[in-house]
Amino acid sequence: MIIGIKLAPIVNIGLSAKQLLNLLVYFFLVNTLALEIFFKGLKYKFKRSIVHTYLAIVLKFLFYLGVIGVIWYIKDKKLEKSFVISFFIMYLGYSFVLIFIFGRFLKLKKD
Repeated sequence: MIIGIKLAPIVNIGLSAKQLLNLLVYFFLVNTLALEIFFKGLKYKFKRSIVHTYLAIVLKFLFYLGVIGVIWYIKDKKLEKSFVISFFIMYLGYSFVLIFIFGRFLKLKKD
């Protein structure tokens, strides 16, 4: 997170350090919610835990889509190309971490 804040002025993503920090905190909270839904689903049988996994992934996507829509609206429907690229890099980074965690726990549960 600190590296992202230090690189923000260099890359020029169109957000201040405070806005970037707020965005990263939002990403963290959304991923925490997704993990909470996922771990709640692990209490059930395998098929139902898969449904919870899908639900966590879909909700995470919708929350991210909502935040980019709000930022797009606030910025007068003009987003810099560098912001969109950095947003999706952060989205993919957090998604890979979640998918790794989901896969690891589902594999342990299946065995």
